[in-house]
Amino acid sequence: MPDTTDALLPAPATSFLPQYVRPDRKLGVVLLGLGKYSQDQLAPALHQSEFCNLVGVITDDPAKAHDWMQRYDLPPQNCYDYQTFGAVANNPHVDLIYVVTPNATHAEYVVRAAEAGKHVICEKPLGISVRDCETMIAACSTAGVQLAVGYRLHVDPVHRELARLSREKAFGPVKYLELSQGYRPDESDTARLDRSLAGGGPLMDVGIYCVNAARYLTGEEPLAVTAQCVNTNPGKFQQGMEETLLWQLRFPGGALASCAATYVNAVGRLYVVAEDGYFGAEKPFGYETPQGFTHEGPLELPAVNPPQLLLDEVAQCIFQDIPNPVSGEEALRDARVMEAI
Repeated sequence: MPDTTDALLPAPATSFLPQYVRPDRKLGVVLLGLGKYSQDQLAPALHQSEFCNLVGVITDDPAKAHDWMQRYDLPPQNCYDYQTFGAVANNPHVDLIYVVTPNATHAEYVVRAAEAGKHVICEKPLGISVRDCETMIAACSTAGVQLAVGYRLHVDPVHRELARLSREKAFGPVKYLELSQGYRPDESDTARLDRSLAGGGPLMDVGIYCVNAARYLTGEEPLAVTAQCVNTNPGKFQQGMEETLLWQLRFPGGALASCAATYVNAVGRLYVVAEDGYFGAEKPFGYETPQGFTHEGPLELPAVNPPQLLLDEVAQCIFQDIPNPVSGEEALRDARVMEAI
């Protein structure tokens, strides 16, 4: 692990930390899984990161391993496959493993990373069941390593401002929330359309944004859940794989969240109705800072790179040995809601 100096740094205005510390070196990160998100989002984010550095990869594809070694100047000894990556335990240059594999495989790889003594970030959803989440949390706790989940929206300035408006009742108590997210997979999208890999359909894949955002915006846990499932294409969406799922969450403060997740088309909505106004965001769950708004006009907030900021925030929590707010416990609460749905 990197050592830290006594020098304190101002944390960004978007940070959930009061201050940063200066490490003597960056946190060494290995990506486990080299799909589109690793390639298009995480690799650039690690390049831009102030406190993290890509030092290796884990993949069963030798061609991908060679390509990443060449592209990012990675030493061969820092590149592992899925069967042998336990050897990373003996690599002092690796501090954290970022798990970016199909949902149903998360539990195995998070537990193995923890047993190797490495901190872990896992893409959402953390697990495909409450039991899986509890297993991963316990493994990381036993190993004395941090577990974080890729909830990048928790560090996005627009989502943080919307949560503030909601929780502080800036426009009166929140009465109603509309949240939806969709994606249109094609036949080649096997990781999404194969339940044995995905662990479910659009709820598990993109609906988790809506579940997490509803909880984050209200600052509450839902009391009751109702849900409806629609499948107009049973040839494409086999048994246990929904096409569209709609659900409603009722919160202790009186707010009702109406949510939808679909594989019919790419949609995205976040709209909050309060007693004296409304607010929300356009394209709320993408990889870039969304455009926020209220009934008074657009929100003028800085644009950030959420994956990069999340990496730096988690790194600082590790450096300072403090809990991170995108923890396994946060993911466990989402898993409980999704099981109820």
